[in-house]
Amino acid sequence: MIKFLKSLFLTPVTFGLLTANIVLFGLAYFFPLLHVPAIGLVAAIGAGVLLLYAARKGSMARRQAPEKQSNVDENEIYIFIANFYNFPITAEIYDELPIQFQLRDLRFDLKLPSGGNRDILYKLRPTKRGEYQFGRLNILVRNPLKLVRRRFYFAGAQ
Repeated sequence: MIKFLKSLFLTPVTFGLLTANIVLFGLAYFFPLLHVPAIGLVAAIGAGVLLLYAARKGSMARRQAPEKQSNVDENEIYIFIANFYNFPITAEIYDELPIQFQLRDLRFDLKLPSGGNRDILYKLRPTKRGEYQFGRLNILVRNPLKLVRRRFYFAGAQ
């Protein structure tokens, strides 16, 4: 249960719907017919969660970086991502770069069709000699309802 909650992220749209739902349930005290749309909003959010968590392995990603990087040239880093869901997804990819690069905002946004995959290429040029260690590859997947996001992480320290 705790692991499930650590990978679940609500979107701003969901917070807006939850706020509207509070108002609807409050008004439903005086107007009982408003219970129907209020319960419908709860069901929509639940359906969004079920869509993302129904598949055990919904998405996969991996990073490919050269074993030894050149200080003179730009080094090519490849990220491969695949969608195993039965619906198209929107993915946000955050790569944890070595601390020496001082880049904390490397993010890629892309849409993947059902069963689709894509390669992402970016380049890095080290400025100092030494050992560089990549962190995790974090993927936030959003379903077509855009109500919740699920986090996957891959490719530990490299």
